[in-house]
Amino acid sequence: MTFWCDYGLDDIGDNGAAGALSNLWAVLVMAGSSAATERSVPFVAGYADLQEYDDASYARINLTGVTFALNLTTHRKELVCDPVPWPLLAAASANCIGMLIIHKITSDADSIPWGFYNGSPAFPFNGIGDNVQLTPPPGGFLRLGN
Repeated sequence: MTFWCDYGLDDIGDNGAAGALSNLWAVLVMAGSSAATERSVPFVAGYADLQEYDDASYARINLTGVTFALNLTTHRKELVCDPVPWPLLAAASANCIGMLIIHKITSDADSIPWGFYNGSPAFPFNGIGDNVQLTPPPGGFLRLGN
C-alpha cells in the first residue's frame, strides 16, 4: 500500500514542501522492511528494520525534477518527479517491495520519511544486473487529497 508518513506530512506543514524538494531521496527496501508498515517514524534511523536493498551496486537516488503541484482536475496535490534510475541493479538478498521517499537532512538520524510507494507493476522485483527505472505513475508517487 502506498502512503504518506506522519512526520513527512508534519514536515510539509511546518516547513512547506518547496525547501525540501531538492533534497528528496529514493530508498529501495526489501521484503521484511518495517518501512512498508510503520507510518509514525520521525526519522529514517527509527525504523525497527529498514531492510534497505543490499546489492553492492545499489545507492540511494536524489530525486530530480520534483514538483508538488495542485491538480485542479483531480483536486489533489501530487508529488511528481523525473524517472528514478538505478543502473545495473543486481539481485539482492530478498525482493524489493517498495520505495521509501525521504527528506534528507544530513544522515538517517535526522532525515524524515515522507512516504512509501509500492505501486504495481513496479514492485515487487529483484534486480538481474539490468538498469531499473521507476517512472512515476500519472498523479505522482505520492498524492494528497482525493
